[in-house]
Amino acid sequence: MSILLLTIILANVRRAAAFHNFLFIAWIGIPIYLLLLYTGQYRKETVRQDVCALQAVLKHGLDSAFSSASFMLALESWRLIAYGTVKSSSGSGKLLTGIILSIPWCHFVGYSTTTALLNNAYPGNIHRNSNSFYCTLHNDVFGIVQTTEVILVVLATFFFEGEKIKKAAASMNIAKDLDSSTFVRLIAITLWQTIGILSNAKSFSQKLLHMTALTYLSYAILASVPLMVFLVFSSQKVDPDVFF
Repeated sequence: MSILLLTIILANVRRAAAFHNFLFIAWIGIPIYLLLLYTGQYRKETVRQDVCALQAVLKHGLDSAFSSASFMLALESWRLIAYGTVKSSSGSGKLLTGIILSIPWCHFVGYSTTTALLNNAYPGNIHRNSNSFYCTLHNDVFGIVQTTEVILVVLATFFFEGEKIKKAAASMNIAKDLDSSTFVRLIAITLWQTIGILSNAKSFSQKLLHMTALTYLSYAILASVPLMVFLVFSSQKVDPDVFF
């Protein structure tokens, strides 16, 4: 991820600002999810409460920021294809770009702050699930709100991804370039987003919490998200106009 991010920054190729924002948020998610490993708490049965709370605060902010950034990337890409770069460089276009970039970070601050406040009120509700590599907050109301929002955001992302591909295919005649390799990558990133939703829901549901197969599946998916982002966005087989 670091190599991909550095390569894109140094490359003399114009990219959508939302694309850089999405990759940066995916990149900072790596140390957040691996915080227990970096601090030496992963193999301990009882995790230090301050480390666990810090990770939970950052994790819940990151989860919403990542899904929001993914949606903003799809929306910005659709806008560029629909209206072109000329209108996007105008005053109103720059303002809209600024809003698109700030929304994921507003989600990050909002959910992180809420998690921190709930931790102060109910410190016993933040802990690590069995065999998990991260800590999370267990609060039914908070969980329902965040999971519902993530589901709606991801569904909206899928919609704009579909609209974006159709517009690109119609206006740029790139339909012939959308070969099987491209569709495999599109399906893969969609599948990872969907299972990510299930993982968020599992964190707040006691019934799902005790489903061992779902638990290990979600852990594997979360651990491989940076790899999936790298494979999808570093591939030369994916036409850049489809994504950004």
